[in-house]
Amino acid sequence: MSLLQFLCDTLYYITNLFGKFRDQSPSTSADTTGALPPRALAIKRKLGLLRRLFLTLVDGEYRQVIDDYSQISPPERLLPADLTIWKLHPASPFRYLRAGDDELAPPHIRSAYKLLNLCDASLWVTIKAATKAFKDTGVAVAWYLVQPQPQLIFVDEDQEPVITTHSVFVVSDTMDGARYVADFTIEQFGHDAGAWFGTWAEYTERFTAGAETWQRHLRSERKEINEQMKMEEYWAQGRKTLRVVLAGLDWADFERMSDERRQFVEEEMVVRVEEMIGKYHKQPGN
Repeated sequence: MSLLQFLCDTLYYITNLFGKFRDQSPSTSADTTGALPPRALAIKRKLGLLRRLFLTLVDGEYRQVIDDYSQISPPERLLPADLTIWKLHPASPFRYLRAGDDELAPPHIRSAYKLLNLCDASLWVTIKAATKAFKDTGVAVAWYLVQPQPQLIFVDEDQEPVITTHSVFVVSDTMDGARYVADFTIEQFGHDAGAWFGTWAEYTERFTAGAETWQRHLRSERKEINEQMKMEEYWAQGRKTLRVVLAGLDWADFERMSDERRQFVEEEMVVRVEEMIGKYHKQPGN
């Protein structure tokens, strides 16, 4: 290989790597959760990896790209009063949602739609890994349902607007009694991606209809979700993919890594997920 070719290839690699960093909402969106103590930051780093891998799965899913929509006024029964409702009209053919045209759907609408109705999937594919990540650390993660307080929602053309319950992780730290919330799909309601992790109190005040709407989603109650997700072949494959990719990760070592090393490991995992999903799509019938 000539020196010129080597330099060109290196520049190409760096450019694409920078593009990946730039396009990842967990890294680029402003963190609106405020200052967090060291243990909370350690929790956020582990869950941040799982969220990043989940978003990689989202990018690999074929979904309809909505390019025809209109704004409607919210019914009086829906709060808050400044809620924006987008009525979705017949969609274009299935393709990668991230390939959508900004002129047809502004970025904040595409970001919201990309994660629409995926809160259950986000927890279903990551909850086992999250439980393992915090084993013997004094930290516990649990699946909770809550009534969200959205800035925007979508409604199909033939349906009435409704705000349904939303799935998130509640993280309890027994060492200091602190509680946090990890919302892997917070953007679907028009909120900033940087607010995906924060204290329970702050999340409850800013993004929910009130503390009384919280409800723990017990494992024994998830039969319907389990059956539904298993029928959605892509997400069943996605859960298997994350299990394989994370199999060799020592979470204690991950926490001790430098920021640079941790980011490198994260990027390697993202690439592996992309490769495995790419192979899945190439299989007959997919």
